Amino acid sequence: MLRAEDLFHGTAEPEAVPLPERDPLREPDVLLEAQLLDTRVEVRTSRAALLLELRTTMEFAKGDAALLIAHGVREFTWTAPSRPASSTAWTVLSSAPGASESLFTLDLGLHPDAGLRLTAEHAEFYVADVPRLAPRIPDYGTDDPATIRNNLPSWTSPLSLRGACALS
Repeated sequence: MLRAEDLFHGTAEPEAVPLPERDPLREPDVLLEAQLLDTRVEVRTSRAALLLELRTTMEFAKGDAALLIAHGVREFTWTAPSRPASSTAWTVLSSAPGASESLFTLDLGLHPDAGLRLTAEHAEFYVADVPRLAPRIPDYGTDDPATIRNNLPSWTSPLSLRGACALS
């Protein structure tokens, strides 16, 4: 079955997938209330990816998770304060995509008090269902680490694609 890491490494050929309900590569604030779960940067191939939780957003009725993959990465900047908690829900407060001089840029404002900036030559966005996830996201304050980990999308989660779009 297809996994997020297969899409990241380019080892999967996604079947014909319809466009997602919204396009965060072109529309501002489409990712509001999504949670940034993880990032990957592979400097050898100039590739980066953002793994997002979608069960918290109002913009996507279809899909539990999203993956934004950037190719030809020119900049990847994460800014955040020190966190005393072992897990943090990094909730998107603003998402500002842009395109200029053949480059895609995405600026994310996150709560609590963090930011991410990504600039690349090309970007893809995938919306997916993760079969094993419960309808409710885990409670980072009271659930144990295994419960949290098992109820979040991960790089190895099996995925069923619900939508995809790209920007060159």
